[in-house]
Amino acid sequence: MTSFLPNILCEFGSQAPSPSKDFHYLIIVETEVTTGQIKKVFGKEVLHYSLNLCQGKFDLLVRMPDNILLQIFSFLHLDDIEQLSKTCRKFQKLCSNEEVWEKFGALQDKHTFDAKKIGITICKKLQLSTKMQPNRSSHREDRQHFSKLN
Repeated sequence: MTSFLPNILCEFGSQAPSPSKDFHYLIIVETEVTTGQIKKVFGKEVLHYSLNLCQGKFDLLVRMPDNILLQIFSFLHLDDIEQLSKTCRKFQKLCSNEEVWEKFGALQDKHTFDAKKIGITICKKLQLSTKMQPNRSSHREDRQHFSKLN
């Protein structure tokens, strides 16, 4: 999984608080960390994030290439994508890109087509199970009923 990691894992730049107003820069690569006064200049969150990177705790999902993320996103519902876009800047940018939505639509159509080749789409199965048992009370009953449809 570390093959997804770029050379520079983390990069921040900021101006120190008064009275110094010096500019500080933080760069973390796989082999070294270039630091200054991290907590004072960048804050506690950046310090914890930096320490986690140094300990090998990478957030690989955000570092994946856009085409792989798009493939993963294509399995999500639109409501989930809306929520996902609120989690970080990369996902917000990716979820608001017009070109991405065109590809997303094409992938959604492909998944629907693949499901139709098997016989019946998942959506139809869920609709059918909802009509047959409108007052379901637990997930366990849902799973039992869904397995009967297969």
